[in-house]
Amino acid sequence: MNRQTVQNSRAEKNEDFFSESNFLTLNDYPIFKKGIAKMGTQKSRNLFINKSFTLIELLIVIAIIAILAAMLLPALNQAREKARAAHCKGNLKQIGTGLLFYVDSYRDFLPMQYGNGRSWADQVRPFIGMGYSDLADRPPIGKSTVLTCSSELERTEFLSYGVNLFLHPSGNIHGVYGKIRRSTGAFVVAKTPSVNAWVLDAKNGLFSPGSDDLYNKIQWRHSDFTNVLFYDGHVGQQKRYINGRAAYNVGDKKLFFAFEG
Repeated sequence: MNRQTVQNSRAEKNEDFFSESNFLTLNDYPIFKKGIAKMGTQKSRNLFINKSFTLIELLIVIAIIAILAAMLLPALNQAREKARAAHCKGNLKQIGTGLLFYVDSYRDFLPMQYGNGRSWADQVRPFIGMGYSDLADRPPIGKSTVLTCSSELERTEFLSYGVNLFLHPSGNIHGVYGKIRRSTGAFVVAKTPSVNAWVLDAKNGLFSPGSDDLYNKIQWRHSDFTNVLFYDGHVGQQKRYINGRAAYNVGDKKLFFAFEG
């Protein structure tokens, strides 16, 4: 047997070994045969069907979102009001600094509550970087400034704060820093300046417990609180009094309003 014959014989054996009949196919197993048939059927029906939302499912999702929004909204409003109240306190602190500069420049006299056609705020404006005290230099109504509170959404004037009439008397009369004016007209030294309200959230630039009209000028803008610049220069808050102006000349109310009779 020559070399060529041997090689041909080996090739024939290899072909016989690798022939299809010597190997099992997937069709030889019933379970695979059944699966292949099933896949063929599902292919014709699009095995992966894209299912869209029904109207009811969509309404349920919208209702859940609305419930979550309703739960979060009060918290968001509270956070926003806290930010506004903090900004308002900053305004009062700057106003207090301006008042002290005024006092230092005018030998301890406070600006008149209203005199020569100008309010106390007009007289303080030069000391808080808001131009001259002339009426022509007043900022337009609606513009946000140091003199406006961001919680006062409907503004009718350029000023959101008022001074205590027991410290800044009405008429062409200057108050004296560190003193309180009695109803008799005499000035007495303030014994508790840290609890005497000096400037707070109010309409028309003033407040006093002396009458319902003057008391109602106080604005409880910050979740039933009013921000207050106290006579010693610090800023805080006062909760709305449950009984209004009643008994304003007794106890804590008397001290808050700097009432000396």
